[in-house]
Amino acid sequence: MAAKAMPLNLIESTLVPHSGFSRVLGQLEQVYKVAEVVTEPVCKPLIAESRTGKTRAIAEFVKRYPPSRSPDGLTVPVLTVKTPSKPTVKGLVEVLLSKIGDPRASVGTEQQKTARLIKFLKSAQTRVTVVDEFQHFVDRSSQKVQHHAADWLKVLLDESGAALVVAGLETSMAVLHQNEQLRGRFLAPARLSRFDWSSEGQRSEFVAILSSFEQVLSEYVDLPGLANANMGFRVYVATGGLIGYLTKLLNQLVWNAVDAESSALTLEDFSQAFVESIALDPDGLGMVGNPFVKSFDTEFTARNFASALQVGVPTLKLSEPNSKPKRSRGRKPSVGGLLTAT
Repeated sequence: MAAKAMPLNLIESTLVPHSGFSRVLGQLEQVYKVAEVVTEPVCKPLIAESRTGKTRAIAEFVKRYPPSRSPDGLTVPVLTVKTPSKPTVKGLVEVLLSKIGDPRASVGTEQQKTARLIKFLKSAQTRVTVVDEFQHFVDRSSQKVQHHAADWLKVLLDESGAALVVAGLETSMAVLHQNEQLRGRFLAPARLSRFDWSSEGQRSEFVAILSSFEQVLSEYVDLPGLANANMGFRVYVATGGLIGYLTKLLNQLVWNAVDAESSALTLEDFSQAFVESIALDPDGLGMVGNPFVKSFDTEFTARNFASALQVGVPTLKLSEPNSKPKRSRGRKPSVGGLLTAT
C-alpha cells in the first residue's frame, strides 16, 4: 500500500457508474440529441427513489454539455434548476432567469419575465431544460397539484422549443397524471431504484460497486474486503442498497480515518462511521440497528432484508409547526373519549 495522504473528498470525487445510472444517463443523452432535430419538444420524466443517484446523474449530464461564452454571447446547452419548495410561476421563472444569468431576474410581471426567459433560452441555444425536485409541484400538506405552475410549463415548451426533463420522486407523476395536456407530451419515465439484494443480478452489481470503492480506498488504507459476502451484506443492510447512503457511510469513514491518521480500517471503524452518518438520520436507520457490530447476523434473513428496505423510507412526519388543530363542532368529547383517542 502506498503511504500517501488520503483526500477528504476521495469518495465524492469517485464516480462508479452502474447499469441503472448508465441507462438513465443514456436516456438523457438521447433527449439532448433528438431535441435538435424534432419539431415538437421532447419531454421526459426522471423518477427516482431518494438517494439513488438522480442528482449525480443530472450533474454528470450537465458536465457533458457545459455552458460557454464566446464573442457571440453565452451558450447554455443544458439549463437545470431545482423547483422551489412551494412553486409559483413567478418564483419558478425567477429561478430560471437567475440560473441563465439574467441580472434582472426579479424585475417585471409574470408575463414580462416569461417573455424574457424565452428570449434568453433561444439566444443561449438551450436545448434541454431540466427541472429537478419536480415533486414540489404537489403541495405536501394538501396533496394538490400546483396546476397554474404546471400549465405554465406548457407555455415554456411551446415558446422556447427546448426539450424538458422533470426529475423527482414518484409523487412527481401525479402532476402529469392530473394534467392531460402535459401527460400527452411526456415519454415514459426513466427510473432509478435502490438495489435489491434478493435479485442475484442486482446483488452482484452492488457488490461490484463495493469492489470499485474498495480498490480506491485501498490505495490509502488497509480495510476489510467490502466485496466479500459477509461485509457486503453488512454494507447493504446499513445503506438499504441506496447509493446516496453508501456515499454518506464511506465519506464519514474517510473523514474519520484522515482525522485519526489511520493506515488501516476495521469493522469497528465502519461501526463508528455508521453511527455518525446514517444512524442519526431518522429516515436512514432500519430495524436491526448497527449491522457492523460483531453480533450482527450476516445471514440473508427476512428480518435483515426488511430492515434494509426501511432505510431511506420517510418516517411519520410531525404536523406543521404553525398548524392549529381543527375545532370540532357539536358537543364536547367526554373525558373517556379523550383518553381513548390518546
